Amino acid sequence: MGAEAGATIRGACVKDLQALLSFYESLDPESLYRRFHGAVKDLEEYVESLKRSRAFVAIAEVGGEIVGAGEAVPVGGGAVEVGVAVRKDMRGKGLGTAMARGLLGLCRERGFWRFVAYTDASNLPALRIARKFGASVSYEGDLAIIIFELPSPSEQR
Repeated sequence: MGAEAGATIRGACVKDLQALLSFYESLDPESLYRRFHGAVKDLEEYVESLKRSRAFVAIAEVGGEIVGAGEAVPVGGGAVEVGVAVRKDMRGKGLGTAMARGLLGLCRERGFWRFVAYTDASNLPALRIARKFGASVSYEGDLAIIIFELPSPSEQR
C-alpha cells in the first residue's frame, strides 16, 4: 500500500494475527478506549472475530513491528465499518491518514463504496482525518458518526 512516517503499510494476512493481537495488547488505555469506545474484555476474541467477519485489515510496520492497524468490516449494502489505531509514539506523522487512504483503496477494489466509523467526539485526530477525505460527521451525545461515500457502482455507469 505504501509507506508513511518510516512505516510500511500493507494488507494483513492470517499469519499476522498473533502480532496484531500483541499490538492491541500494547496500546495504552486511552488508545484502546478511542479505538473500541470503551473497555475491551477479550482482545484475542476481537482479533479472531476479524477473521470470521472477513474483515479487511491493514497494518503499519516499522522494523517488523506493528505500529498501526486498521480494519474494515463488511456490514452490508456496499458498506464497511472502519477503525484505525496508531501507537501513541507514532501519532502526528501522517500514519493514520495513510492507513485510512490504504483501507479505502483496499475496500473500493473489493466493491465497497460506503464507509462508516464511530469514535468519541473528542477524538480530534480521527475527525481531522475524516474531514480530509470529505466525510460527513454527525454527533449523538459524545459519539461522532463518520460517513464517507464514493459513487456506488450503479451510479458510476
